[in-house]
Amino acid sequence: MRMDNLAAAIVTVGKGDQWEYTDAFLRFQAHYGFKVQPCNPASEHEKGNVERKVSYVRNHFFVTAPIMEDFKQLAEWLKKKMIEDRKRLHYEKGVSIEELWQDDQKKLKVLPLKDLPIFSIDTVKVNKYGEIKVDGEKFVIHKVRIKQSLVMKKEWDRFICFTNDGEIIFQEFRPYMTPILSPSQEKVIV
Repeated sequence: MRMDNLAAAIVTVGKGDQWEYTDAFLRFQAHYGFKVQPCNPASEHEKGNVERKVSYVRNHFFVTAPIMEDFKQLAEWLKKKMIEDRKRLHYEKGVSIEELWQDDQKKLKVLPLKDLPIFSIDTVKVNKYGEIKVDGEKFVIHKVRIKQSLVMKKEWDRFICFTNDGEIIFQEFRPYMTPILSPSQEKVIV
């Protein structure tokens, strides 16, 4: 995997192969079994091919924003568009993208049977209004004491709050997963 200087993966940038990676990234790499080829800082030419592909997808499929019902529907729509796009000829090789994809598939590794659980654990304190703050948004939590500390498990799409005894006291989608609500639709879970 060729990657840029990604803060979630890289602790320090070194020369050659002397890069220091985060523990979470090393677990991710070990679970999915890939090699890493980091790009050098300020060397945009090393990842230009990837940047062009991102630009191609954005310009060909998102110039007029698609109507999105939910993430599953968007993923299915984009998958269909990308499969249709495989019929075009590669700009240099003169064969279809589909043929190149079939050749590439023969070299792919099998994915692990289980996904790697990705989450972070934090401690959050309930304020004097019975609220906690997650990703800049406030959530009212009932059945807790003011100034009580909770353990929060954050996944990519949701978070779960536990008491120190391990009891689930609150769970909700991360703020970016739900539509913006007006103040009268405050996020309160009883």
